[in-house]
Amino acid sequence: MLARELGYASPRRMLGEMTPTELGEWLAEYSISPWGEWRDDLRAAQITAMIANVNRDAKRKPQPFQPRDFMYDHVMEERDAAKRSALLSAQIKSALKGRTVKRGKK
Repeated sequence: MLARELGYASPRRMLGEMTPTELGEWLAEYSISPWGEWRDDLRAAQITAMIANVNRDAKRKPQPFQPRDFMYDHVMEERDAAKRSALLSAQIKSALKGRTVKRGKK
């Protein structure tokens, strides 16, 4: 996902061109401010839930709609995210080939 979002043809190419420090910076940026299709879908689901709640009959549907009610197969998405994370970790380890990332002191 990160490779696609950064415009790389493949994760392997991205990892081949990026230093471990740069990769760490991008992963930190994503953890602070996520982007991508999943995030876009979440924003659309939030808006859809708001519109549905404004127009719902509280007597017929006492519980308000949640964004997850409008996410496409959100349970599967969470499982896939864990698999993608594990795959990305394996690709990073493979690209680093035993090298360690030295962190600077702050």
